[in-house]
Amino acid sequence: MVDGIQTVITNVHVNLARGFILNTDLTLTQTYIAKCGDFFAHGETAVDAMMDARTKYEDNLPVDERLRLFRETFPDWDKKIPAKELFDWHHRLTGSCEQGRIAFCKEHGLDWMNGEYSVNEFIELTKDAYGGEIIRRLAE
Repeated sequence: MVDGIQTVITNVHVNLARGFILNTDLTLTQTYIAKCGDFFAHGETAVDAMMDARTKYEDNLPVDERLRLFRETFPDWDKKIPAKELFDWHHRLTGSCEQGRIAFCKEHGLDWMNGEYSVNEFIELTKDAYGGEIIRRLAE
């Protein structure tokens, strides 16, 4: 059982495995299984599984650790970064839902799919929105 799903593992390499999900009708669905920390995720591709496992792991980190990871990922706060990365990081930092982030971007005329913003701009734009107490801690 991996994350409550009956899983047949056929190959393991470090923190990535390949195998099958055993469906209730006894058919098999190919899958990849990734582990990050104490968290597992299934995925149609190895990349999907690894990204989902990492997301589960990061979503459960203490806030101070998430803030540290953000600072390490973006050391130059004046450099323009694809908005999509910051959009995703807002969730990682605050737990914000995708629909709420999209609504915020539309309301403020932000291009979250193709725009570019610096970390300083990101903080200024989001410090008083959902999760703002965590965003404001970035600048501390």
